[in-house]
Amino acid sequence: MRPTTFVFGAGTSHPFGFPTGLGLIEQLVTRHRNELKDDEYSYFDHAIRHYSYPCQYQQRDQFFELLERSGIDSIDRYIQQQDETLTKLGKAALAYQLMALESRYINNSTLLFKCEYDAYSYQSDSSRIYHKNAYRHLWNVFTRANPLEEIKKHKFVTFNYDRAFEHFMFYAYKGYTNSTTERAEKFVRDLPIHHVYGSLGEYNHSKIRNQIDWYLVNKHCGHEEVAEAADNINTVRVTGNQPEVSKEFVSAFIGTDQIMILGFGYDPVNTAMLRIAYDRTRTQKQNDPHKYWFGSAMGKTKQEKQRIMGMTGMDLHKLGHQAHDDVTFMRSVGFAFD
Repeated sequence: MRPTTFVFGAGTSHPFGFPTGLGLIEQLVTRHRNELKDDEYSYFDHAIRHYSYPCQYQQRDQFFELLERSGIDSIDRYIQQQDETLTKLGKAALAYQLMALESRYINNSTLLFKCEYDAYSYQSDSSRIYHKNAYRHLWNVFTRANPLEEIKKHKFVTFNYDRAFEHFMFYAYKGYTNSTTERAEKFVRDLPIHHVYGSLGEYNHSKIRNQIDWYLVNKHCGHEEVAEAADNINTVRVTGNQPEVSKEFVSAFIGTDQIMILGFGYDPVNTAMLRIAYDRTRTQKQNDPHKYWFGSAMGKTKQEKQRIMGMTGMDLHKLGHQAHDDVTFMRSVGFAFD
C-alpha cells in the first residue's frame, strides 16, 4: 500500500457513539439543562466553572442558550467567537462530554469491532442509522503489510477531539499480535497522528482505564481530569476566511503519495485548512508526480460536491458518490492501495 495521509472527520467516529458537530452541540445543551434542573448539585457545572473561573452563572447560562440558538453545526466555530473566559468554558464542556462518551463507549471495546455492516449509532430521534466501520476496514488493509510496523509509513490527521482511532488501534494491535498493554501503547504512540483541534490527551491506556473506572463508579468526571483534558483542546484562529495552520498539520501531508479524506463534513474552515495544506505541499513537491486526493462525500448532493471542489481548489481525483459510506468509497478506489 502506498504511503497515505488519512484525514478523519467526525463521520469516522460516529459509528462508535461519538456525535457529529450538530449532535455534539445538542448533547452539550441537553447536559447543561438536565444537570441544573431542580437546583441539584451538578458535577458538570462544577467542572466547567472550575476550569473557566471567574465565569459567572449568568455567563454560563448565556453561553449555552446562545449556543443552542446559534444556528451553526460546529462547536469549534462557536468557541472561536468567544472571549477568553467563555472559550475556556466551552473547552471544559467539550472535555467533560467527550470523556463521558469515552467512558461509556470505549469501556465496551467490542463496540469498536462490530463488523462493518453492523456498526451503528443513534441519532437524537433514536432512529438507527447504519454505518460501516472505516477503522476496521483500514486495519484489514494495514495487516497485509509485512512487517506490521509498515503502518507507520502512513500519516493520520484527525479533526476529532476523541481518541476512538487510537482506542481501536490499541485493541486491534494487542489482539492481533497478542501483545502486552505496554507494547500496544507504544505502538499507538509511535503512530504519526495529528489532532488538528487537540484531543483529550496523549494516549495512555492505563490512565484512561482509571478515568473510565472512576466515571462508571461515580457517574461523573473529576474536575481535575476535565481541566487536564481541556488544556489539550485547541482553537484555530481565523483571519477573514483564512485559518491558521500549524507546521505539524502541513507536514502530515508531506512525504506521502496520496490523501484519503474520510467521514469529513467539509466545514468551510476545515476545508480551507485542507486547501492550505494542498497548496503548500504542491509548492514543496513541484517535481514530484501530482498527489492523488480522494474524499468520501456521503449524503452530498451534486451541487454540494461542486461547491466542495470550488472551496478546495483541489483537483480531487475522486470525490465519492453521495450514496457511498467511507468503506464503500475506499473499496471503489481500491486500486490506490496496491
